[in-house]
Parts: sequence; structure tokens; C-alpha cells
Amino acid sequence: MATVSPYNPEYDVMEIPVVDAALLYNDPFTGNDSVLIIRNALYVPSMKNNQVPPLIIREQGIKVNDTPKIHTDDPLVEDHAILIGDKLNIPLFLHGTFSCFTT
Repeated sequence: MATVSPYNPEYDVMEIPVVDAALLYNDPFTGNDSVLIIRNALYVPSMKNNQVPPLIIREQGIKVNDTPKIHTDDPLVEDHAILIGDKLNIPLFLHGTFSCFTT
């Protein structure tokens, strides 16, 4: 369990489970499925999305191009994507100001 303090001090501190999780990612271009392993994640059952800071992904040696394509002069497939070696390119999309991908 982890003790988590919300952004607003008026909210109560929460005890959140820490889990190892597997996320199924389906590549929309190839149709291939990949299982992404997430270690030591905070598990919040009421959340409908998965949030992983780019810093944490980069710490694992994975390349994260988090600049949206609208801010790139000549966008390529590798832009606004998570690149796992030569094996997997996970394109990101914007949801408001957050970069996301569907699992």
C-alpha cells in the first residue's frame, strides 16, 4: 500500500494498493497484440485510464517522443510515440493536454 496525498489539501490522504500489472496493447496498424508489463503501479479501480509519467518510461531505456505532431515541423511515424526498440511503435494521441494511447 502507498499513502497518497491528492493535489488539494482539502481531500483526505488515501491508501492505494501498489501492483504489478499487465496491459494488452493492440497495434492499430499491424493488428498485433503486445503485453506491456507495469511494475509498482498505483491501482485506482475508479480510474478509467492508465497514467505513466514519461520520465518513468525513459528510466527503463524506452524512448518517448511526447511532443505532439501539431508542434513538429515535419512529423514522422516516430513522432508523438513510445518506441520500444525496433519491435514496437505505440502512437500517442492527445486527450486535452495529455498524451495517451489505448489499451
